[in-house]
Amino acid sequence: MAHTLGLAKNAAGQVEGFEIFIKFLPPSASAASLKEFFGEAGEIVGEPRIMLDSKTGNCKGIAWITFASKDAFQTAISWTGSSFQGRKLEIKAGKQFHTGIRPSVQAPGTHTPALCAEVVKKLVAPNPGGVYVDGTFGRGGHTRAMLAAMSPSGSLHAFDMDPEAIVAGKELMKADSRFTIHHAPFSSMKAVLKPLGVRVSAVLFDLGISSPQFDDAGRGFRPEADGPLDLRFDQTKGITAWDFLMSASREEIIRVISEYGETSDATASQRIADVICLARSKGALPKRTREFAALVAQGKGPEYQAMHPAKLTFQALRIHLNSEFDEMRKGISAAFGLLGEGGRIGLISWKHSECAIIMDIFRSLEAVRDKEPLLKWYRTLPDAEQLPERWSMEMDEVTRPSEKELQTNSRSRSALLHVLRKRRMPRLADLESMAYALPAWCSVTEPAVSSTPARKRKRKETEITSVAAPAGTPELTSSELSRPSRCEEEGRRVSDGTNLEGCNHCGKVGHTTKRCTFGAKPSERFLPCEGTRPKAPCFWRRFLLPLQRANAQTFTADDPRACGRADVGLRCVSAALFRSQGLRRNTQVCLSFEASNHTLEVSGALARGLVPDEPRLASRVFEAFEAYFAGQGLPDPDEDPEAWCASNLRGLEVKERSTKAALKAALKKKPSEPAEGRVVMLMLDAEGEPIVEVLKQISRTNVVGVVAVLGDHRGFGPHDVQAYEEVARSMQADIVRTSLGGTTLLGSHAIVILQHYLDEHLHRCEVPKQVDYGRGR
Repeated sequence: MAHTLGLAKNAAGQVEGFEIFIKFLPPSASAASLKEFFGEAGEIVGEPRIMLDSKTGNCKGIAWITFASKDAFQTAISWTGSSFQGRKLEIKAGKQFHTGIRPSVQAPGTHTPALCAEVVKKLVAPNPGGVYVDGTFGRGGHTRAMLAAMSPSGSLHAFDMDPEAIVAGKELMKADSRFTIHHAPFSSMKAVLKPLGVRVSAVLFDLGISSPQFDDAGRGFRPEADGPLDLRFDQTKGITAWDFLMSASREEIIRVISEYGETSDATASQRIADVICLARSKGALPKRTREFAALVAQGKGPEYQAMHPAKLTFQALRIHLNSEFDEMRKGISAAFGLLGEGGRIGLISWKHSECAIIMDIFRSLEAVRDKEPLLKWYRTLPDAEQLPERWSMEMDEVTRPSEKELQTNSRSRSALLHVLRKRRMPRLADLESMAYALPAWCSVTEPAVSSTPARKRKRKETEITSVAAPAGTPELTSSELSRPSRCEEEGRRVSDGTNLEGCNHCGKVGHTTKRCTFGAKPSERFLPCEGTRPKAPCFWRRFLLPLQRANAQTFTADDPRACGRADVGLRCVSAALFRSQGLRRNTQVCLSFEASNHTLEVSGALARGLVPDEPRLASRVFEAFEAYFAGQGLPDPDEDPEAWCASNLRGLEVKERSTKAALKAALKKKPSEPAEGRVVMLMLDAEGEPIVEVLKQISRTNVVGVVAVLGDHRGFGPHDVQAYEEVARSMQADIVRTSLGGTTLLGSHAIVILQHYLDEHLHRCEVPKQVDYGRGR
């Protein structure tokens, strides 16, 4: 990162003078005493800026001074090692980075709110007499600005979990009757305010950590400070960072650092976890922030960014311990429920991960724009249905800090203000779902030019035209015969052969079973039946089994048990997919080999030649892994559909990804599925609701899919459950904890029982033709 030593610049990049950086100052150092001492070197620009302790108000040992001339700057630099109030000083040239922003120093215990004027303009100014919510009170900077802009008839409610913030809030309540503070998480705002019957005009979230919390060494948020390794917003609840690190598995520590540390350096996350495990195995895991930060820096190695090597690890632990992202999603959902037409949600984000969550939520609720190209196309179709109007969201352009603000509050440089507006309009997701289901969309997505060579196209055309069709069969035009075409229903391939009796696999007319290429697209993984017995139409089922110690790279067919108990996963595959009439074509099993970060998906609708025999199933799994690591894949379904269809690799898909990534993919609905359709994630829990009662509730909804997450022989830890539920909430899936009874069951037994209950209480696929597995296919 390019920088210039000594040159002090303002936010516009203009040179103000020449800056020195001073270390090892005594606690008694003040701006006046520094100005008197260094004034002998030459003219000083502005006041010396001292880093102060948030609790005592004393100097923390460092300061910056800017001189008007280079000669004065060089004279001051030459004084390094001189004595000041009994301390030997170290004086260096100040380091200014390419942003040209000088760091600002705040008074102890204070917080300068970012984008304050913009918040007032966008949230309060449209309706000064409304009801407002500040979801992150902190020390009340935004709250006071909002109150100042409100009329006497307005009111403001604030939420915070920090006891010190509540003390400050109660003082403000005494001074302003329009204000009420609530000692509760902002995710509870709907439960708190809905009974009051208020219609909220706008809600503000200043995400992340406040300056007073960050500067307080006793909270443990800063790697440079010396304090307890705590990192909780509310120190009366939950466990400290040290307690978490003492109890978490190595894999869990790696996951937290990788996921919340905003880094793609997986090796660094692993090495940091390694040094933590080594230290705690010796009973030497530091309990103080500075010592722990040094340990992290030792494990991580060189840091290429201009920050403490442990900064992102501290951030990751803080986000995890305080469930910041989960709380953020719940809070935005609660705010959305409180707002009426035109209501506004303001979110000040500081990190890319926060922006990503905001955009994910916005995309799911995004209103259709008038100039949306898909909307224009949809309106030209004669069979297009009216789009349903629902509560949706519009988003303003993101607001950034002004140059003037950056000069006085350098900490605001990363702040972004996102404003979402609630509107009663069609959602873009509904438009996409309805448009993609129309037959005309197939012609839109067809390639303009075929990638098949001319000679092969001509041969295929000849083959197709040579097939004699029975009388009454509609004639196909030459353009339709010249290339394969997609059926109107997604995932059904009409290949270069005609079968008017229907494919025995996918049921579509136009090709034989041995040339059926259903499954060639990633969206083609299930074949639901047409029935609705006993209560619901057919829906897809996915079973996810994290194998905590299994390694795909060391898996062998001879002894799958030795590969981290991968034999447990094989038995679960058989339990989920097989029944007396054949494979369940609406079911998929995903085994997560967590030790190597790979998953194996086995799809009942695609796999051929599987039998419920563990050794033979192990051989197929080994074959799939062997092909994956050798870079081999399935034959091309367009070039050789018969070879693709007959391949042993079909229906066994290996991917490099985490369990959470696999769960996220499993919970995702297809665009063709109805917008109101629900995906349910079942978590087996001895304390959960009985499975029969759960299925009665599910039967009243439009369920399109069920995902069941089961533990291997080691079960789940509380952190695992929390992580999986966080993923489900991000995908807007329903989370249900259910019990199969008081007896502890093997994973494979639990799957058989769960499939039975799903068959008996929701849907049972009727397949009259039975398969004799003893005689093969």
